[in-house]
Amino acid sequence: MEQEGTARGQETAKRPAGQAPVDLARKEAAAAGEDSRIAMISIILDSTDGVSRMNEILHAYGPYIIGRMGIPYREKGLCLIAVAIDAPLSVTSALTGQIGRIPGISVKTAYAKR
Repeated sequence: MEQEGTARGQETAKRPAGQAPVDLARKEAAAAGEDSRIAMISIILDSTDGVSRMNEILHAYGPYIIGRMGIPYREKGLCLIAVAIDAPLSVTSALTGQIGRIPGISVKTAYAKR
């Protein structure tokens, strides 16, 4: 196993040696000749258990992220996150697929028409 560096004192995540998922997705999109698409990703967290894993994934896709905003809804015990992204469809799908597999997290994506 190869260790991945972290930012701001987060725990070190381990993953098999080789390419990072975002690098692989970028190469696949380039090979397929995919155009970049603007999208808004809506993320709802029912619990804070998956927050660190979600942040690791978002960090890995940082080169594509335009911006993000998080809103804690304390009265309902939810966290609402909006992520603006400019990436090929396959990269956006890979990102949302990884986040959507985290227990307690729901993800939906809306794409710009152009």
